[in-house]
Amino acid sequence: MAQGLTAGAFSFNSGSGRCERCSGTGYEKIEMQFLSDLFVRCAECEGKRFQPHVLKVRLHDKSIHDILQLTVSEAIEFFARIGEEPGTQISSGLRVLEEVGLGYLRLGQPLNTLSGGESQRLKLVGHLAETKNVADSTSNAQRQKAKAIGNLFIFDEPTTGLHFDDVAVLLQLFQRLVDRGHSIVVIEHNLEVIKCADWIIDLGPEAGEAGGEVVATGTPEEITRVKQSHTGKFLRAILGSAGMLPAVRGILPRTTQRAYADDDNEVTIRAAEEPSGRMPDGVSRMLALPNQRADGGTNGAIQIYGAREHNLKNIDIKIPREQLVVITGLSGSGKSTLAFDILFAEGQRRFLDSMSPYARQFVEQLEKPDVDLVSGLPPSVAIEQRVTRGGGKSTVATVTEVYHFFRLLFAKTGTQFCPDCDLPVAKQSVASIVKQIEAAAKRAPLKVLAPLVKARKGFHTDVARWAERQGFDTLYVDGRLVPISHFRKLERFKEHTIDVVVGMIDRRRIVHARDVVRRALEIGRGTARLLDSKNRLTVTSTEMSCPGCGRAFEELDPRLFSFNSPHGACEECGGFGEIWDQDLQTAASRDGESLLENELAAERESECIEAGEARECPSCHGSRLNAVARHVRVQGFTIDQFTNLSASEAARTIKRLRFKGTHQTVAAGLVPEIQQRLRFMEKVGLGYLALGRSAKTLSGGESQRIRLAAQLGSNLRGVLYVLDEPTIGLHPRDNLRLLETLTALRNKGNSLVVVEHDDETMRHADHIIDLGPRAGIHGGEVVITGTLRDIEKNPNSETARCLNAPLCHPIRGSRRPLRDAENWIEIRSACANNLKGIDFRFPLGRLSVITGISGSGKSTLMHDIIWPAVCEQLKERKRAGNGDLFKLVSEARAPTI
Repeated sequence: MAQGLTAGAFSFNSGSGRCERCSGTGYEKIEMQFLSDLFVRCAECEGKRFQPHVLKVRLHDKSIHDILQLTVSEAIEFFARIGEEPGTQISSGLRVLEEVGLGYLRLGQPLNTLSGGESQRLKLVGHLAETKNVADSTSNAQRQKAKAIGNLFIFDEPTTGLHFDDVAVLLQLFQRLVDRGHSIVVIEHNLEVIKCADWIIDLGPEAGEAGGEVVATGTPEEITRVKQSHTGKFLRAILGSAGMLPAVRGILPRTTQRAYADDDNEVTIRAAEEPSGRMPDGVSRMLALPNQRADGGTNGAIQIYGAREHNLKNIDIKIPREQLVVITGLSGSGKSTLAFDILFAEGQRRFLDSMSPYARQFVEQLEKPDVDLVSGLPPSVAIEQRVTRGGGKSTVATVTEVYHFFRLLFAKTGTQFCPDCDLPVAKQSVASIVKQIEAAAKRAPLKVLAPLVKARKGFHTDVARWAERQGFDTLYVDGRLVPISHFRKLERFKEHTIDVVVGMIDRRRIVHARDVVRRALEIGRGTARLLDSKNRLTVTSTEMSCPGCGRAFEELDPRLFSFNSPHGACEECGGFGEIWDQDLQTAASRDGESLLENELAAERESECIEAGEARECPSCHGSRLNAVARHVRVQGFTIDQFTNLSASEAARTIKRLRFKGTHQTVAAGLVPEIQQRLRFMEKVGLGYLALGRSAKTLSGGESQRIRLAAQLGSNLRGVLYVLDEPTIGLHPRDNLRLLETLTALRNKGNSLVVVEHDDETMRHADHIIDLGPRAGIHGGEVVITGTLRDIEKNPNSETARCLNAPLCHPIRGSRRPLRDAENWIEIRSACANNLKGIDFRFPLGRLSVITGISGSGKSTLMHDIIWPAVCEQLKERKRAGNGDLFKLVSEARAPTI
């Protein structure tokens, strides 16, 4: 060991060798309060992450820091020159990275700086290296009999965020994995992946209740012959003739050992071979949606000068306003940097600069981008792919804001029913209330309170002064009795509830009960509250009382239907609809913490709870609301019955409601707002989502389109919308509706900048910006800007090459025969969500694709059926001592769910 150091000394994640000041990160974080945080190079290690004595250790004149600064390609050459066994092994292991086009990455590059395509390939190359020796040792006879020797890989839309060219590399990687004996099952809408599959399971025929059935199974060619298949319809267009849409015509990529060639004699992995064909009849007419503004907008353009953020190379660019602009290019070429780190961040930063320093300290600050000048920038709104899971209390209805209008509708037009008797509440006389209070006072003394403030923010010093003038001496403030003489102004931005203590009733003072109760009901406008010796509150009311049991209810308020408020949240689960730590959720275990701190802790923990770790709340049954809120009805419907409906079903139900009198006047302003937001959800292809579905269960594409629907409902004008691949998760059938929605947003006078790889979106774009020419350090330049025709004519554009001559099918030259596939995984009677007891199977040792329109049941089939069934088989094999999962996997059966 050099200088007595162990291998752990050369790790910057742990060990004794990393810099103690920055803990091996190479930088230090300086919090700037209301300004964005600063990240500066560590002054002790100067960004090298290690202590000086570790950096003194040299390998062929290079320190550990120098080696981490090498690219993969440079490291291969470096370790190959060493010639010893460790160097050869390292060089061989790195060569797989270079073969899949990642030779430009630096060894010490943080993973959070990689693009989606880069991260995906990085994860998969490890499996290629692991099985290389196993595959080499497998006999030819075994390969011919299709004996599976590898793993089962399950992918959920792996082409998300990938350029056409990156999809080609990913498919080559898939084919190599299958050739090594692995099995691959993919949920996918991308036609490039679907047409290269050995086996397809197409679900449908429609979404939601109309889906959940197996429409067709077989090879791509067999799917095209099924008339009921939406997927088959689109496959016929690309498999049925030699002249195809530019986005789906086939090329067979050339293979090479170097992803990026430095001399002209080396071919690259991304070169195209086949010439482009003629577009079929009728396709030439599939142009962009009509732009009602022939002048292309009159508000000039957004101009960027000297952009050097991340890998952008001092570029200047002009982006037209009030148009649909698509930014495309290879993964890692700088698209998201330009759209989000410059356009959105600068627009947001300028907005925050208009706020006071006091207000800015409560808002997360975006760092100023490295750019000389950005001019003509309107207010910006980012609709990104969701990176983190949504909060535990967020639902589809709350994110789209439709729930706010439902709450108001139920508060103003609803009828309260008694949770105990299920009878509509009615008015109660003062005499009956006095009789109930006198009976209770004989058992224990009661304080009679009159409500003054209910869940309102403010100092409320004027309330205390009024109570003092009226001759009262005590207030009940946020659950505590406070003498008026000791009252101090309350926290301004926190909700407070204040009652005045009108009097005390016990056995001796029972004769004064009638006067005290009348005074309390007068101040409380028909409502009074009773506080017993155990600090328990009981509501009495002349307006809202049950005719059966006499239970009183407070006047309906929108907060009663909010599961984010203690007024409406279920007492057992705290408004989450599920239980995993009841004390934390209901703030029962204070431990010195405030109620707010407990609520925030529960919210943070809910984001990390995985499926199966929590159980449905037995009290609210997942509705999140307390019993009083669940028993308010509008024409027979409760609010949780509405949230259990899909957006499409809710739209049809709300349309059937009929209001009269005052309720009709109130509903006239609320129902159209609800209908409009539900209609926008249908426009973006999300009509199948239940309104009460937790936001944390949505896919990235669904989350983005939900926020897009909310923006459509806001009716803003003159805004810059920055979107991150809005077509993700959409079947080709649903793309047109989304594009119509984006066009409607543009025609309102907004500017749209869309980071996108989808060819159909490019055809609808007014303007395209193609970045490249490659990824990482080889990207960051503007290759070409203009219309789609301008892009297609540019010989240096990878996007143009892929549009003019995309992948051929199958990518390996011929489709793998299914006659030789002896092992199949079979699932029978699969029932979950909208799946209707379906039977299906897929072969091992083949590339299988699960497809169908959005909401047809693909994710349910994968996550709720296939994955649990495979896990169960693994457990059984482990218990039986048989480590080979696939030895008898063809006999696997999933239980009826």
